[in-house]
Amino acid sequence: MSAIAYHLEPLRGLAGLTTAPQAVPEPGPRQVVIRVKAVSFNRRDLMLIDGTYPLSAAPGVVPIADGVGDVVAVGADVTRAEIGDRVAPTYFTSYVDGPQRLVHVADQYGAIRDGLL
Repeated sequence: MSAIAYHLEPLRGLAGLTTAPQAVPEPGPRQVVIRVKAVSFNRRDLMLIDGTYPLSAAPGVVPIADGVGDVVAVGADVTRAEIGDRVAPTYFTSYVDGPQRLVHVADQYGAIRDGLL
């Protein structure tokens, strides 16, 4: 099965958004795959596109971190989500709580890792 994803080439404005087919991913350990139902294009995304966000977007990254969807596949060792659950991911891959440190927030969906668009 395949899906369409948008990819971002930073510093090219909206002209830097392109579409391309991609395979539906298989979840790895402690990962889930989400069928995206809705996304929110917000100020952070505009800043990533025009290069004014404090973190630079990776070339070719799938943008957008705000969104919702349904879990369609779960990987090994997933204990807090099941197929069919409605979920909303966060920007950060490793920040949970407490004081924010760069090491916790530098790895972000929609910027460094593929997002939801």
